[in-house]
Amino acid sequence: MSLLTYKWLIAGILVVFTLLTSLISLHFIGRYRQWLQRGDALADGIFLGVAAFHLFPNAVSGIARTWPTSTAYVLTLLLVGSGFILLFFLERWFIIHEEQQLSTTTTDAWILLGVLSIHAFISGATLGIAGSMTGASLLFIAILAHKGFESFALAVGLHRRWQRHYPTTLLLTGFAGVTPIGIILASFIDHWLQIPTAEWLSSIFNAFAAGTFLYIGTWHAMHDHFDHATDATPRYHKWLWTVIGIAVMGALAFWQ
Repeated sequence: MSLLTYKWLIAGILVVFTLLTSLISLHFIGRYRQWLQRGDALADGIFLGVAAFHLFPNAVSGIARTWPTSTAYVLTLLLVGSGFILLFFLERWFIIHEEQQLSTTTTDAWILLGVLSIHAFISGATLGIAGSMTGASLLFIAILAHKGFESFALAVGLHRRWQRHYPTTLLLTGFAGVTPIGIILASFIDHWLQIPTAEWLSSIFNAFAAGTFLYIGTWHAMHDHFDHATDATPRYHKWLWTVIGIAVMGALAFWQ
């Protein structure tokens, strides 16, 4: 199986998985919340581990082929910071609209969908330009681990605004295709561009995605904005599951 075919297979799996978890979430909102929080904490750790042990080093090594190593680190850190700040300000915008009650009953739901869709597309694009099956598999694990909980959070947010299944189901179906679109578009670009250009593009996406992964990974540790329901899970339990996720990704990167 070629790398391009493997990426497209992953895209198909993600469509089905995201759609199933989203629709199932609509029927089980409010149940099993404690285990969902622990699983979400594990997924946060996986994202942090992928950012630290896979995306960031790959971005530095790719840029260092053209620029001095010190410059490569500076450029990578700037791109990581850009990805982090982008999602930070998007979420701040969402919070300000909600606190000041400037939005309509559906505007904040659209913003929530936009924030998660941007991250989903960047995640897919990063996988689409992965240079090996091992790298693509690591990103697939990270995306798959977080996708279920991300879909659950989105289902809760949309259902809270509309209270009807049809518009929520329609938007969740569209959201299921965002990451695969990122994978397919980026894999086409990576496949047809010249190798130096593809390596540069891959390094930029890796660094930018590392910033978004870091933000999503620390999102639930800092606050649970998109889910206001009471979380009975002790904080140290969530930290433990997050550390386990980081350790697993670190071990996989070391093994690679």
